[in-house]
Amino acid sequence: MSVNGEMRGFFGLLTDITELRSVEMALRQAQKMEAVGQLTGGIAHDFNNILAILMGNLELAKHTSREPESQEYIAAALQGVERGVAITQKLLGFARSNTEGEQIINVNDIIDNMGDMISQSVGARVSINVSLEADLWSTRIDVGDLEDSIINLCINARDAMPDGGAIIIKTENKSVDEAAQRIHPSLTQGEYVLVSVSDTGVGMDDKTKEQLFEPF
Repeated sequence: MSVNGEMRGFFGLLTDITELRSVEMALRQAQKMEAVGQLTGGIAHDFNNILAILMGNLELAKHTSREPESQEYIAAALQGVERGVAITQKLLGFARSNTEGEQIINVNDIIDNMGDMISQSVGARVSINVSLEADLWSTRIDVGDLEDSIINLCINARDAMPDGGAIIIKTENKSVDEAAQRIHPSLTQGEYVLVSVSDTGVGMDDKTKEQLFEPF
C-alpha cells in the first residue's frame, strides 16, 4: 500500500492440503479397523466359551443316549458347533493378526481351483470373468481366508445384481513406494499381489461407503 492509501499489491500464501487430508482419512480408517479388531476379539472369545460348553454337553449326551434318532440329532449339532469353533478361530486370528495359517502360494492357482465353487455360489444369471496376471508373484497368505474373502465378495456382488450381470476377478503385481505409503500409512513399502473383485451391480452410495467398516 502506498503512502496515500492506494493498493499497489498484496501477498498471499496457499498450501495444498490434499495429501494431508488423504493421510488423515487413512489414519481414521486404520483406527476403525483397530476398533473392529478389538470388538471382534472380545465377541469371538465369549462365543468360543459358549461353544465349549455346548460341545461338552453334546459329547456327554452322545455317550449317554442309546437311541439312534437322538444320535443323529446330536451328530448334526456337533457338526454345527465344530463349524462355529472354526469361525471363531478365524475371528480370533483376525483380532490377533495371526499368521500361523499362512503359506507361500501363487494366488492364480487358488482362483483357478475355485471356478466351480464360485459359479455354484452366484448362480447362472451371473457370468464370471477372470483376468489373471501372467507372471504373478508368489505371496504369503492364509489360503482359507483368501477363499472365504473371494466367495463372500462374489456373493455380495451377486446380491447387488438382482437382474444378473458380471463379476470380474483380477490379480495384479503391485509395488508400494514412498508416495503410496504416505496415502496408505498402514502399508509398508515393498511388492504386493493385488486381488480385486468388481461387478456391474448397483454399487454403494457415499454414505454407505463411509460406514463400510463399522461393525453395527
